Amino acid sequence: MNAVRILLAIAMFSLFFGGSLVGYGLMPSMLNSIIPDICISGLVVLAMVRSEERGFKIKVFGIAYLLALLVFTILSALVTDSAWISVVLFLRLLVRFYVMFIVLLNIGLSEKTQLWAFRSLAFLFLLQIPVAAGKLLIYGQGESAIGTYAVHGGGLSTAIPMVATAFLVSFYVGYRRRLAYLLALVGFIAFGIIGGKRAVFVLVPLVGLFSLWLSVDVRVSKLLKLAPHLLGIGMIFVLAFYATVRLTPTLNPERMVMGSFDISYVTDYFMSSQVDAYSQNNEAQGRFSTTKVFLDEVNDSASTAMVGFGPGMLLKTEIDGAGREKSEDMYGMQYGGGLEQFGVLYGITGFSWLLVQIGWPGTIVWLAFYVYMFGRFIKLSNSENDPFWKSFQLSMAGYAIVVLVISLIYGSYMIMGDLMVFVFFLMSAISFSRQAARVSRVSR
Repeated sequence: MNAVRILLAIAMFSLFFGGSLVGYGLMPSMLNSIIPDICISGLVVLAMVRSEERGFKIKVFGIAYLLALLVFTILSALVTDSAWISVVLFLRLLVRFYVMFIVLLNIGLSEKTQLWAFRSLAFLFLLQIPVAAGKLLIYGQGESAIGTYAVHGGGLSTAIPMVATAFLVSFYVGYRRRLAYLLALVGFIAFGIIGGKRAVFVLVPLVGLFSLWLSVDVRVSKLLKLAPHLLGIGMIFVLAFYATVRLTPTLNPERMVMGSFDISYVTDYFMSSQVDAYSQNNEAQGRFSTTKVFLDEVNDSASTAMVGFGPGMLLKTEIDGAGREKSEDMYGMQYGGGLEQFGVLYGITGFSWLLVQIGWPGTIVWLAFYVYMFGRFIKLSNSENDPFWKSFQLSMAGYAIVVLVISLIYGSYMIMGDLMVFVFFLMSAISFSRQAARVSRVSR
């Protein structure tokens, strides 16, 4: 195994298993948090060594978006007089895996390494299903019945099924019509239900339908040939909707597993828990309620609209001097906060997370970067003839949309978290390394 694979394997282990090791007291939290950074630093050194061997030439990608983000972040810090440690930590969350992506492009991943990384991630994703099933038997349904990456937490129980759906549907339609892909799709939907994630019943089918739209040849002859397969996928999504409502206690009137299916109750619940949701202390809770609060606060003046309240305002960190206030989590850990001053209890989206800290320009720039990535993946798929890699590129286009959807309406972890941001940029490195290798072969 070469040095690149070793460093990536260590990062994968930290991100897929480190959270659980920390939760069970087997690893210090600070150590686990810096392991990916150490691996990225190692990759930077490798890239520098190889660039000297091949002649100094740096490949960049999406650099205009990064530079614009830096400009707006620094401007926000200057105007709001934010601590520079907060600025550094804020940018670290957003761009460290982007840096890894650029470094891997400059190193140049061989096709063997590309396939090794993809298969390793596929195995680790699939591993989450039996682990969650085992935890279900121990803890019951909910945010403790999750995968290997943590002992408690719910967000990835929505994100992992959505990303897996983008890949499984694209590969089933465009590569090989294997029953295993459909069974895995059912498994990931079950993974979301086990984790008690209500959003699964809407977001997973939407991602699946979008992936179908990307993957299916619209010619009538092709559609007729695919009709039975498309019908089968559609039935899985219909059953997923039905099963999630009945198996998730908060989505049925009886508030129990195997409760009744009542769509009007689901609608009322959504409105009360997300759109017009406030605690007894009149604190906003739920994604749409909190987004409205943040929009009102940011748009209250031209200054906050342009630069927000300062990068690092909402950081969770043990480092003194970062964040504006301290709050205590369920384990008694003191973290930098910021939500309390806005009257928000919980439920912050990625859009709001960016907007509050760096204002409208910076937020638009960084979300636009993922729109740009979506367009590039579509372009790569159009130029690809190999069915496997064409399906891969279309899957990545679906992944970019998942990042945007979750960041706009659900959570912040797809742009500033660890695991799913790492996976996105590693997969992106595979995509563009594939293109570079293919172009190189053609030019020879």
